[in-house]
Amino acid sequence: NMSTIKSDIRFKQGRKFLSEKMYEEAIDIFSSLLQSSVESHGELSVESAVAYFEYGNALLEKEEEKPSDNLLNNVEEEEQDDEQDEKENPKEAIADKEPAAVENSANDENNQQEFDEAEGDIQIAWESLDTARAILSKNCDSVASKLLLSEVHIRLGDLMRLNGDSKKCIEEYLFAFEIIKRECQPYDKSVFFSLFS
Repeated sequence: NMSTIKSDIRFKQGRKFLSEKMYEEAIDIFSSLLQSSVESHGELSVESAVAYFEYGNALLEKEEEKPSDNLLNNVEEEEQDDEQDEKENPKEAIADKEPAAVENSANDENNQQEFDEAEGDIQIAWESLDTARAILSKNCDSVASKLLLSEVHIRLGDLMRLNGDSKKCIEEYLFAFEIIKRECQPYDKSVFFSLFS
């Protein structure tokens, strides 16, 4: 029963954290909720599907707020600035080269660490959302579960868009739209959100 897990205080608190953009706190609390749900209801239960979705969604929202691509762009911009400085002030560039190299190396390591962490979050987000999709696809016996499945497809589409995979992104959005079109009236807000996500 989906209402069981939605009545859990951690579910409500996690949603509140997300609305306040407190992503780490939301991720931690949904991780705890997922673990408890798997232990109490089973890994492939509808209750766990809700927790998988919330956990994956929180990880994805964190990445959407600050995409890891920006980290790579920052590194490229710093390298371009260094090249420009060398052209304009060759003597100063040579004098500053050694300390700058040490500093840039440290910055690169930090950026790479942050990028790896973000990449890991995206992978876990995909695995969580895809698990929720697999569970709900086999347990769509209520309007609520069908609408949650449409949300899962929308967020999988958002993830694909973030990764630059336009084809799969559109496929996920179309899956979501077909579900909502069957379950909702044409003027339902959910239809609007699926079209303009």
